[in-house]
Amino acid sequence: MEESSSREIALTASETGTVLEALEQHESDATDATETELDDLESRFDRDLGDGEAAEVELTRADAHVVLSALEEREPLTSGRDREKLLALRGRFAEAFEFDDRVPEGAEPMEDERYPGGT
Repeated sequence: MEESSSREIALTASETGTVLEALEQHESDATDATETELDDLESRFDRDLGDGEAAEVELTRADAHVVLSALEEREPLTSGRDREKLLALRGRFAEAFEFDDRVPEGAEPMEDERYPGGT
């Protein structure tokens, strides 16, 4: 997959919130993304979704690289079920955008207890 080609990924309200929080905390000088690029990415995830709603977010592979970096930075700050959800989310991004070497160990799809059968 080329860095500039784009794909869509469907995310729940909780997942978009997790990504947005990670991007807001992401160090712009610690990555190849500029402050403007981070602001653009944040705006794509800043959605007012209700419970059960999903958002389709279109990203390039380069965008997904920045999202993965932000989620990886966030991982040491989480524990328990939040960490499991973060690992599952990282795994989904890595697989969707063909970053096979960045799929975290132990990443398994999480079932949301509020929506049995959903992830």
